[in-house]
Amino acid sequence: MGRSDSAGWQIETLEKAYDQGLMAGSLGMTSKKCPYVSEVASAAWEAGFEDGQLAAPAKRRTPKPKFLDI
Repeated sequence: MGRSDSAGWQIETLEKAYDQGLMAGSLGMTSKKCPYVSEVASAAWEAGFEDGQLAAPAKRRTPKPKFLDI
């Protein structure tokens, strides 16, 4: 069993939440997609999300083709 705090959450759970938030932020997803209800796990997810947004390339979007400007 993983290490846990007296509050009942496990370190592994927080690491997983952070990693999932990091992926969501780097993919440009909305922060409303947080799957966690727990305040502590949700905060870990949000921290990962913010870090993912900062780490994502600034120009990750594909430009709209010119022929669509009709």
